[in-house]
Amino acid sequence: MDDWTKRNPSVAALKFIQSEFLADSPNRQRIEKIKEENAKKARTKVGLYPCTTDIKSIKAPSLNYIENPQNKTRAEYLDQLKKQMKDMAKFGYNEHKDAVERLKLKEDAVTNKNNRIAT
Repeated sequence: MDDWTKRNPSVAALKFIQSEFLADSPNRQRIEKIKEENAKKARTKVGLYPCTTDIKSIKAPSLNYIENPQNKTRAEYLDQLKKQMKDMAKFGYNEHKDAVERLKLKEDAVTNKNNRIAT
């Protein structure tokens, strides 16, 4: 290189760099393929599967026979459901409050008469 090119590298003629896709036989034929490979590498790098998987297909519903079901009859299932609903009622899940009661509770909470806000 002569002196002038060393002093003015931005103005000097740049060497032509041949793109991979202009080569006679490139390693990859499409840009989409490169993107797919990069995505797979990124997924495996963070500990995921290389391709996305459908979670629903892993646990597909079936009509297979169950040896020891939790509830053997419909009546047992309904009894269990009633017990769960009673337990929920004990903890106050069934306490219905109309709009006036909810407004009063919110006003009480704002004025610090009652710290509980019901929604």
